[in-house]
Amino acid sequence: MAAWLRRFVHTTGFDVVILIVIVANAIVLGLQTYPGIVEDYGETLNVLNDVFLGVFVVELVLRILSYGSRPWDFFRNGWDVFDFIVVAAAFAPGVRESSTLLRLARLLRIVRIFRVLPDLRILVIGVVRSLPPLFSMTLLVTV
Repeated sequence: MAAWLRRFVHTTGFDVVILIVIVANAIVLGLQTYPGIVEDYGETLNVLNDVFLGVFVVELVLRILSYGSRPWDFFRNGWDVFDFIVVAAAFAPGVRESSTLLRLARLLRIVRIFRVLPDLRILVIGVVRSLPPLFSMTLLVTV
């Protein structure tokens, strides 16, 4: 069962579904920044956020179960740990009560897109690695 599940969670189709959910979640989060839309559709947007959270929880459970009798191996991959923390943050005490923390936790779910799109992840890592030399050059030029 674990071997089948491992193949399933690493398929392109599974990643595409998660990518669609992440993008839909981003759209809903964007819509929630407009007071008029929140006034008219706030309850619907909150339900959609809960549905997205449910999908992310199911995804995590499937990924953890795909490790079979060694579920702790899931936590050896940094991106898996990041995904777990981002999704688990929604259930942390105090986060649901604080609209700012809840919005931040929801916003971090969008960052999960780097897991689904490895080429984008490589690009971002390259940009981040180039920042310290650029900062050093800026200091040299301006001083």
